[in-house]
Amino acid sequence: MDLNAEIAALNKVLNVATLAGINLELVSQGGPALRGVWNVADGRTQQVRIVVSGSTPSGPLITIWSPALEKKKGVFGGLSAKLMQHLLMENHKRSFARFAVIERKDDYLVVANIDHFVDTLDPDELRASCGLVASAADDIEKQFSSGDDM
Repeated sequence: MDLNAEIAALNKVLNVATLAGINLELVSQGGPALRGVWNVADGRTQQVRIVVSGSTPSGPLITIWSPALEKKKGVFGGLSAKLMQHLLMENHKRSFARFAVIERKDDYLVVANIDHFVDTLDPDELRASCGLVASAADDIEKQFSSGDDM
């Protein structure tokens, strides 16, 4: 999908977000995306990002994701077996959000995410999905980190 098509799809999502009362901004760092902050339990917050993740004959797909943890690469960093096993078990338990690991240059980013077709996305679905991925990511952050960094 070309850049103009991605931006058009994100603008459609931005219109749905406005109807849902969700404050998102279009950003271009690392490619076009929508970014916002979601309030979760106990006064904590989570970043939420929406990117165009593909295209099908039915139209563009988006992935809504929220970062849970950053784990440095190297001898004293990395992803523990305990964390990976926990994420796999959470993937089995959760109905709507799943966990993934994104490898970057110097670290791994653990995210909660969910996918949707842009053309059938409605405000209630977007609001629920943002809340689900933000809460799922926050649950992992609380269990495996000492702060509210994401």
